[in-house]
Amino acid sequence: MLKPLGVDGGFGVLAGLSLLTAAAGLLVPDAYWPLTDHDQGPGGLPSPRGWVALAAALCFQAFILAFWIYVEPLSRQSGHAQGVAGAAISLSLAAQVAGGSAATALAGRVSWFKALAGAITLMIAALFVFGMRPAAPLFLACSGAFGFLWIFASPYLTPLAIEADPTRRAAMLGPGAGLLGCAAGPFLASLLVSDSDVRGSVWLGVGLALVTLALIIGLHLTRPRAVLTS
Repeated sequence: MLKPLGVDGGFGVLAGLSLLTAAAGLLVPDAYWPLTDHDQGPGGLPSPRGWVALAAALCFQAFILAFWIYVEPLSRQSGHAQGVAGAAISLSLAAQVAGGSAATALAGRVSWFKALAGAITLMIAALFVFGMRPAAPLFLACSGAFGFLWIFASPYLTPLAIEADPTRRAAMLGPGAGLLGCAAGPFLASLLVSDSDVRGSVWLGVGLALVTLALIIGLHLTRPRAVLTS
């Protein structure tokens, strides 16, 4: 019988996946057909609307990580038994898989605006619940819902960026903006929490989520006439 490896097992799995990725790289062609000038698109920076889309991507990841990085101390502050936070994280991870699957199944069937606006609105509601220090069952339910909505909504940031900047320059920079948000959110949250109260991260998450929602609504309402009639 295999003995549990503890936390070392996670690093072993990551090492194994890295080796599989390296092996898959050997199957990549040595070269691709050269792109035409049309395929490459114009160089330079994104359009003004593209920058707004990038700001939305940054704020989206920032509001999520600002809160989620403190989910364990938030569980303790809510008076939960030991192990509830771990269960919440595991439940969220499972829900993230479901959210990604749902986004894949609905690709091309749901507009980016409906997906993002609906998901962010529900996530704001979940944040308010977290801020009220809910009982363990509700905490677990909100953790699962939050994880599902997080991964379900994330892919729709790409069509948002493409519609905002049809040159796709913003879409190319979208992952970088998201990673910057992943760092900025926890940093800002660290300035608002203390050893006795970490709910400042929740309220920061609410504020950044509202900014994200305002940005995507603004882009949706000001989209070009060609998009409106398509």
